[in-house]
Amino acid sequence: MAHRPRPRAIRAAALTLVVASISVLSACAPVPEAVRGTWTLSAGRDDHGAFDLTTGQATARLVIDGGRLEGTSICTSVAARIESVDPWHLVDVVSTEQACLDSAANDLTARYLSALVDAEHARVENAQLVLIGERSRLVFSPA
Repeated sequence: MAHRPRPRAIRAAALTLVVASISVLSACAPVPEAVRGTWTLSAGRDDHGAFDLTTGQATARLVIDGGRLEGTSICTSVAARIESVDPWHLVDVVSTEQACLDSAANDLTARYLSALVDAEHARVENAQLVLIGERSRLVFSPA
């Protein structure tokens, strides 16, 4: 004799599957289309003042695709997973351990990476990506 599941058990299992699917999807929430793309740092500031982007080869570029961020950070490269956009939250952040030849560029790199990780909000304003932290602000233009 074949065992048939009860309708209540089927509904409970279906509800559990839906809740689990929503949890997984929200954990991998997609990055809004406006934030995706390739961005070049055009301005930045923190507690130490405005970033001097004329220092050495002070180019920082971000490529944001889906839930990933990759790019260059003045003298190093950086990669992270974007857990959320607003509030901005990066996880699994990695950067290379290479040093710049110029000590001012090394300092700028450290300040940039700190501002990138410490940012709390991401917005697109006037076609620019703006990352805002409690004590920092990074502005990126489309590359």
